[in-house]
Order: sequence, then C-alpha cells, then structure tokens
Amino acid sequence: MDVFECAAYATVIQVAIWLLLVVIKTLNRIRRMVLEGKKKPGPASKQSRVQ
Repeated sequence: MDVFECAAYATVIQVAIWLLLVVIKTLNRIRRMVLEGKKKPGPASKQSRVQ
C-alpha cells in the first residue's frame, strides 16, 4: 500500500466519521423538538412575569 492509497483511505474514513456526527447531531435536535412538543406547561408558566 503506497502513500496515496493510505491518504485516500484516511480521507474516506474522515468523511464517514464526519457524516456520522452530523447524523447524530440532527437526530438529537429532532428528538429534542419532539420532546418539547409533548411537554405540558407547568404551573410556573401560568404566572405572569410582571409583578
């Protein structure tokens, strides 16, 4: 295996890891949005902010 093959494999692995991290971040964002949509407002949200 020469240097160029090593560099090509390293680049492919780096891109795959980067894509995996992007997918994980996107799934976390979607999950957080879904959980916040299901969350019911508590008694603190009924109080007025101005006192």
